[in-house]
Amino acid sequence: MVSTLLALEPDGQQEEQFDCMLDEPGGMKGMSGHIVPIVADQSQSKQLLHLLKRGDVVSGKTNLDIAGAQIASNGGVALPPGLDIAANVRQNEQERSGRKLSEQGDKPILVVKVTDSAGRARTESSAQIGDDIFGTLNDPVNLASQMRACSFNKLNIIEGPVNELLRAAPGVVEVTIDIQLTENDRYAIHNAVTEKVNTKLGITLPGPYEQVMYVLEKCYVGCGWAAYAYINSWMSVYQDVYYKQVGVQMHEIGHNFGFAHSGGLDGQTYTDHTGLMGNPLYSDDVGRMCWNAAKTWQVGWYDDRKATFDASMVVQTYRMVGIANYDNNPEQLPVVIKLETGTSTDQFIAFNRAMGVNSDNDEADDEVTIVQTGSNGEGYSQSFLQATLRQGESHTITNWVGTGQNLIISVIDIDQDTNPQVWTATVVVSLGEMPPTPAPTPCVSGTNFKLDLVTDNYPGETAWTLVNQCTGQQQLSGGSYSNANTQYVEESCIPIAEYVFTITDTFGDGICCTYGEGSYALQYNGNTIKQGGVFGQSESVTFGSCNAAPTQAPTNPPPPTFQPTFAP
Repeated sequence: MVSTLLALEPDGQQEEQFDCMLDEPGGMKGMSGHIVPIVADQSQSKQLLHLLKRGDVVSGKTNLDIAGAQIASNGGVALPPGLDIAANVRQNEQERSGRKLSEQGDKPILVVKVTDSAGRARTESSAQIGDDIFGTLNDPVNLASQMRACSFNKLNIIEGPVNELLRAAPGVVEVTIDIQLTENDRYAIHNAVTEKVNTKLGITLPGPYEQVMYVLEKCYVGCGWAAYAYINSWMSVYQDVYYKQVGVQMHEIGHNFGFAHSGGLDGQTYTDHTGLMGNPLYSDDVGRMCWNAAKTWQVGWYDDRKATFDASMVVQTYRMVGIANYDNNPEQLPVVIKLETGTSTDQFIAFNRAMGVNSDNDEADDEVTIVQTGSNGEGYSQSFLQATLRQGESHTITNWVGTGQNLIISVIDIDQDTNPQVWTATVVVSLGEMPPTPAPTPCVSGTNFKLDLVTDNYPGETAWTLVNQCTGQQQLSGGSYSNANTQYVEESCIPIAEYVFTITDTFGDGICCTYGEGSYALQYNGNTIKQGGVFGQSESVTFGSCNAAPTQAPTNPPPPTFQPTFAP
């Protein structure tokens, strides 16, 4: 299983952790049903992550056969050195109990308020906790109300059934564990809570519940996370006040649905603020926001309002509405368009209308957004925001699907006037011949920037930015990339200034030399500033000056200098 830890700060980075649910009867040291970390070396971790992103490992559905596995010092499962992960994974043909999640219909959820052996527990009553999740006491914005709003009543979060003698409030039970929060990591606490719930209710979780949410007083050991959830699973855990923040609730249950993170224009894994799988809204009652374009396609709530552009088409004009107008859409206009590449990696277009169910949207209000993701847009895959477009702007995908033609997405019109309640965006998607490479234009008003980059085996991990220190603005950026072991050249005429160039690798192992021979070379004004490929999470270099000015040839050449004439 894969858990994702949601960082405490909105701009923090999320961490993916591979864990193992010990399923077999009489499991390791009697820990059947417990969740423990998988302890792997860097090569194995890299392989697991790659298989996950490619869809060959599916959280909650893939078994890993580990002959010779040992219990690590932290209680986890230590993979044997040299274990070939791909050769030892198998898909569980029978869905495990409680792991086939419904994204439509009634979804019963159980909330567990946890008290530790020293009496540490959230100060809110169970009734208040239930209200923050189900809205039972008329909380204005909560998990139930926002799921219902984003799905347009297709998904109904309900209080999970609990015997009245055992429940503390509708859908809420209380348990006291025999260990302290201050002395134990999240695995020990998680397993202790699971055992107590199973005993109290006489079930094996998830039992009759599609989701189970553990609410802890705080985190004390191995912290830095607000909440975590398992992909394609029933489980999520919240600490401190974060259980009541709607954006966090939606984000974590989104992971249970099988959603991966949403990365932004900067290529980071967690900075797409056009949907809740990027930056969630850290507030109790500010949470009216849904998903980005890729997750809008994936979730299945809008299947009757989808459109597809594929390689057989030359030009198509689409009028579309935002998901906020999904139910106020008499022309049945699409809310999401898929650019079908014929590969597992596709792009998705949406109109990010910031009103109604999406009124608290955090980026690119009322703009057209383009998002790229893998798994054909149908399963777990990191997405990246590619462009946000206002009226009159366009985005070009060069050499689209190897056709030798550019694909141009143009926003022709954003109509606010015909029906002020239902804005529409007119988007034209067209194939065009790639123009011949022109002779380089002399860089008169600035200086030349050139980046020559070769990707490694994992191009989706690589991105870069160039920030103008004199203006504080991002001048250029690139990535993530789609083609492995491929050369990309970026050339641009940029203002003379001081710059910081940063190249990043989301896995943290650079672009050379373990998984391919990636490299980069950076030139400024014809001079090589930096070259390499061996780094960790990122590498930066500063160059140029805010005070520099281009050297201009004099307008009039100075008169020649003559040797003095001496009289005899």
